[in-house]
Amino acid sequence: MNLSKNNCCSECGSSNIVSTYSRGEEACGNCGLVINHNIIETNQEWRAFNKKQIEEKSHTGPPQNNIFNENNLSTLIGLGNYDFSRNPLSLYQRKKFFHLREFNNVWYSYNSPLGKKLEKAEKEFKLISSQLELPKNVVLTAASIYKKALNREIVRGYSIKKVSLASIYAATRIRRFPRTLDEIASKTGITKIGLGRMYRVLVNELGLSIPIARPQDYVLRYGTELNLPMIVQKKAFEILDDAVNKKIHFGKDPIGLAGSALYLAAKIMGSNKTQDQIYDVTRITPTTIRNRYKDLVEKLGIKFNNESRRNNSLEDVIETPVVKY
Repeated sequence: MNLSKNNCCSECGSSNIVSTYSRGEEACGNCGLVINHNIIETNQEWRAFNKKQIEEKSHTGPPQNNIFNENNLSTLIGLGNYDFSRNPLSLYQRKKFFHLREFNNVWYSYNSPLGKKLEKAEKEFKLISSQLELPKNVVLTAASIYKKALNREIVRGYSIKKVSLASIYAATRIRRFPRTLDEIASKTGITKIGLGRMYRVLVNELGLSIPIARPQDYVLRYGTELNLPMIVQKKAFEILDDAVNKKIHFGKDPIGLAGSALYLAAKIMGSNKTQDQIYDVTRITPTTIRNRYKDLVEKLGIKFNNESRRNNSLEDVIETPVVKY
């Protein structure tokens, strides 16, 4: 580079330096002297218009997941005997890295027990989040709960798998992304009772604030699994909102109430579903569905005439002054 300390052209002294990144050149804009022919463009080659796009397109910087990539998680030396160009290492280099690898493993075992536990927990989080199709915010919340429990040593004597699964269940409750204990237990081999006990330990020891489950939290999920159109799901939301306002939901299982609201909304909107179909998705017995259905119809003042019982259409529902359907 023929650039002086004050960034001026060494030929004519001009400070008008022009950079052409397409050719990798810097040249004097006055006399045309090529000052540098090997420059690198440091600006980003992509455009983003919001924070989400920046996170998706950026491929530099620290890990975005600061839960599973903590500073105290050591890097292990790989087992391959190749360099970065995939060229085989010499005999001397293989011996050298063999001893370094042994030393690294010994140090890691004795000096980073926390890191080993976090790595094992990470595998559990990734596995169960994939099976239950959990979003990233739920997984990060679960990992945060697990780390707090690990730092406070309240999980001593419990398996990493059980604590991880209990953390995930707590995170689904906190983030209002409903998953039941039965679902998690059936996919992992942990008993529902054992998982529930571990969950209560985390809640009590960490003082977690768990919001009360609402029947509305289950409508979108079960409505989608039942292939109900969005207008039916919206009607179920309206039914449940009125039920909550009238305090009909007190003492009722939110899943059963959500299933009954979907059953009622489907009848109103002409997209009938049988009680057995509701059971297949919600695992709520037809008897419970019928009982909750009767409660909603009676206490919300919903009335059907003879024509509506045959057609189950929206126009045939007799509207009341309080509840409009």
